[in-house]
Amino acid sequence: MEITLFLHSLSIYDQVIFSYKALPFFIIQYILLFSGFAIKFIKHYSIRGLAQFSFDSIFIVIMNIYFTLTFILDISSFRMLTTDTWVLIGYFIAQSLVIYAVISLYRREQYSSSRISLIVGFTIILVYGYIHLFQLRSGMETSSEVSYLIHTASILLIGLSSILYILDKPMQHETKTKYYRFDYVRFILPYFSIIITFSFIVIQPWDDKFMLIGLVLSLVLLFLRQLFMWKDNQVLIDTYEQLTTQLEGEVEEGVSALSKSEQRYKSLFEDHPDAVFSLNMNGIFQQSNKACESLFTAYYCEVTSYSLQHFIDPQDHELLKKSLQITKEGRPQTLEIRTKEKEGYYYHLHITFIPIFINKEVVGMFGIARDITTLYEKQKQVEHMAFHDALTGLPNRRKFEKDLKTILNTAQNTTNDVAVMFLDLDRF
Repeated sequence: MEITLFLHSLSIYDQVIFSYKALPFFIIQYILLFSGFAIKFIKHYSIRGLAQFSFDSIFIVIMNIYFTLTFILDISSFRMLTTDTWVLIGYFIAQSLVIYAVISLYRREQYSSSRISLIVGFTIILVYGYIHLFQLRSGMETSSEVSYLIHTASILLIGLSSILYILDKPMQHETKTKYYRFDYVRFILPYFSIIITFSFIVIQPWDDKFMLIGLVLSLVLLFLRQLFMWKDNQVLIDTYEQLTTQLEGEVEEGVSALSKSEQRYKSLFEDHPDAVFSLNMNGIFQQSNKACESLFTAYYCEVTSYSLQHFIDPQDHELLKKSLQITKEGRPQTLEIRTKEKEGYYYHLHITFIPIFINKEVVGMFGIARDITTLYEKQKQVEHMAFHDALTGLPNRRKFEKDLKTILNTAQNTTNDVAVMFLDLDRF
């Protein structure tokens, strides 16, 4: 008579679903599964991550052995264990480790649909296997059709995960992680294992010391695991301290460089002999140096909280607007404009506008203004001396020729007639 390990009922095809004849297939299956998991662990989490996963898997093995022997098979002595029982326990251990590996490996990936399908498929096999084995041990009737249907559905879900993996959006390439990061499960797992083991000892007393040995082994493993995690945490703490020290040094260097840059800016801005100011996009003063404040205060007895246009002669407003607009487009501008009349007197300014770029966008502009009133007056005086007689102050021949040329050009462009009259006042 054939001894079955799992799903000891006949299928709708009157075939045993899982038997010793299929044992080589299942051994090869789990060898391939765990080989694939090991490759993925090494690829994404390094060999150290694989070692951590293997260490955590020991607690799953211990819990699985106790749970299967105590609650599923109701075995109270180690001497009652047979080869069939060990093979059966090995199957449940392998299935539990597969689920734990799937959850650990695919928990942080973006393939949500394929991950869920894979986890659900393996979980159905494990949970229903426990339920079915418990029913057999309790003498309950089982349906071969239901068993075959559930087992087939779980296999289909596992196969469906590969299709969903292709259909899902591809995840971004991840960098290799040094530590296996499944923190909450890793933290709870050993304590949960010890609690379960202790509960088994209390609920189901054994005739030998097998359960007590398992509890002691769990405590030793917990101590070693905590020591291992303490070393990992110490490495993380050392790395954190190094990064913190490095970051503090970089911050100090950045603050020092920023302070020096600010001092240079203040020296250039505040100590500049010309009037230096900054305007927003609407042409309103944002900041000005002492020379600028002295310039406008001396001329207008006004504060510089107004727009620049407030101080400019209305006849030059269009010129100013045009220059500001060109500066807003990112091009520097230079112009000469007049200020408002103050007590019958104009002041002439030479202004240069420079756009202020932040993140490649113009957010304002700098202005450098120089009072050229004296220079302008001297220029007008030189021009007057060039076109007027020094003795009489009357226009000279150069002035006559200049004005005549201007009039002739105007007449030619407007098709007007021009008459030139010569008057001899002293019969010369």
